[in-house]
Amino acid sequence: MKTGKETVAENVRAYRQLRGLEQDGLARRMQKLGIPWRQVTVSDVERNQRSVTAAELPWLVLALETTIEQLLDTRGPERMRGPGMVSLPVSEWADLGREIRTEVDGREVVYQEVRQLAIFPEDMTALVCTHKVRAVAEWDDDGSLKSLRYEPVGQPS
Repeated sequence: MKTGKETVAENVRAYRQLRGLEQDGLARRMQKLGIPWRQVTVSDVERNQRSVTAAELPWLVLALETTIEQLLDTRGPERMRGPGMVSLPVSEWADLGREIRTEVDGREVVYQEVRQLAIFPEDMTALVCTHKVRAVAEWDDDGSLKSLRYEPVGQPS
């Protein structure tokens, strides 16, 4: 299982690399969109040291030429089989459940019952939205947005 923050971190790196962008190139695109990111900001996000805010998210998906759904997909760009998304890292699960005490072979056994809701990748679309159109952006070499148009999903770009 992965947390949302871990998933976004991995997917920002993956989609940036798929687009042939260096970290400073992504930062430059974000700056041109009015979001004050630097190369170190991109690095911090990709290393799971910084979260992407709700205010930054729409601009980040535009800069990466992707969708919010794709950034939240635990399977990554390949969309192969992958884990579900959970709210807490595995290391913090112990505090979630109730203590269970039982006897096994005459010895008392104590363990934590953990109940952690997972959202599986194939269900993420229902939580994000149903895409009827997609944004298609063209970028200048300096990272400026040259044009932005919307196309129905399923139409060639």
